[in-house]
Amino acid sequence: MFKKSNSRLHFKNILTGLKCKRSQITVFVIIAIFLIVAIGIVFIVKNSVKNGVITPQVGTENVGDFVTECLESTSENGLVIIGRQGGYYKFASELNVAYSGNDSEPGILFTELGDINVPYYFYNSQNTMISKEKIEEQLSLYVRDNLNNCIKDFDIFEQKGFSIDAGNINTTTKILEDKVEIFLDYPVTITKADFTQTKTAYSVDFPIRLKEIYNITQTFLSLQTINSGRLCVECLIAAVPASFHAQILKYNDNINIFVFTDKERKLNNNNYDFIFAYKY
Repeated sequence: MFKKSNSRLHFKNILTGLKCKRSQITVFVIIAIFLIVAIGIVFIVKNSVKNGVITPQVGTENVGDFVTECLESTSENGLVIIGRQGGYYKFASELNVAYSGNDSEPGILFTELGDINVPYYFYNSQNTMISKEKIEEQLSLYVRDNLNNCIKDFDIFEQKGFSIDAGNINTTTKILEDKVEIFLDYPVTITKADFTQTKTAYSVDFPIRLKEIYNITQTFLSLQTINSGRLCVECLIAAVPASFHAQILKYNDNINIFVFTDKERKLNNNNYDFIFAYKY
């Protein structure tokens, strides 16, 4: 009798232990589910609010990123043109010379330029170099004129059922010590069902030493002006530091085209060229 009682008691203890283990497992499962849900909520919140601006959820679009990408590609193209045309996007009454970009013996850093117009920075004993502020205006004008070539009136959003409300494009360029910044003021609102997103301010920057190239050019022109009757090679050597490359292309007997190239900084993996003409 005593042995049977012990057996029953032992079996009862086993059942009790199993129930406790089941309860513990259930608690752990509930905790795990709670943690997964909590992590998911945090992830959604972080992706819903970025820098105080609500960003689209899965299945929608981010108009801010889209415009910024177009601003970057358009500004990059503008910087190339500004460099190849001595700071100009559009010429008014400024003297310039048409150049095909082909040379019989181009330097190793010289880029095929295509058909461009190169401004005179020195013409008949007169310094006609563009101002830094004018270069900033020209780059801003290029971006303003060409941004929609990338945006294409937001067709990609309209095709996905979004309504678009876009304002006027205003751009500002700043040529700083070691970079160029382009700021865009362009209010855009996209709407679809109960989703609305608005973005107004955008900016991009490029590590182009345009200000240093400008200063180098000024220094060279000042030295060359003193020796205006001839090509002053020693002036070029004195003005251009080792991190830049200078090339002279002979246009005709009294016109030379100068190409200043930044050997250290790249724009879209290409050397950055700044070009101007000099007439003796």
